[in-house]
Amino acid sequence: MTTAYHTAIAAGAAGNAATFNAPLGQLDAAISAISGVYAPAGSGTGESVVTVGEDALGVVRQTTLTLAISGASDIDLADGADHGAGVKVYTFPAGRILVLGATINGVTTIAGASGGGTTVDLAVGTVTAGDDTTLTSTEANIIPSTATANGASTWKAALAASAQFDGTSAAVPLFVNAGVADAVSASAVTVAITGTLTLTWCNLGDY
Repeated sequence: MTTAYHTAIAAGAAGNAATFNAPLGQLDAAISAISGVYAPAGSGTGESVVTVGEDALGVVRQTTLTLAISGASDIDLADGADHGAGVKVYTFPAGRILVLGATINGVTTIAGASGGGTTVDLAVGTVTAGDDTTLTSTEANIIPSTATANGASTWKAALAASAQFDGTSAAVPLFVNAGVADAVSASAVTVAITGTLTLTWCNLGDY
């Protein structure tokens, strides 16, 4: 039996509860950490607007970001023009990153877009949104741009195909992005998002 996760019981130690319970407690803590309670070596870094769960099986990793983009941390889009903005949620470790898949299962609360059925575009990308209405290219290369209704709604979308991202010179970040057209913003627009962003990925190595 390995002693990597507990203090070995010394030869001749008393055969009582205290002798056994301390190393058993260490083992319990190590076992509890296996299912994403801790970050395995080689994990990325989450921002303050998310809670990060990390799981790994060999070289394949799954990162679950529980989003709390709301209140002082929501996405704000000013009135008076087309606007876009984003919030950083995660940074992969250095290396060439193969994203096998990504899904968003979000709950959104959007205020300030005019009229029933008016939408704000949402996406996840490796750069923050430019200050315009459209989310394209690297602004939406993890989760594609999705029109999301004003008021309370849901955001459900997925990466269509696996993709590689070069984080060998600078680690690859992730941003949740929003964009709104001036014509549909009655006032400054606020976008709050909760739910989960799930990423399944591999680090192909650094150089």
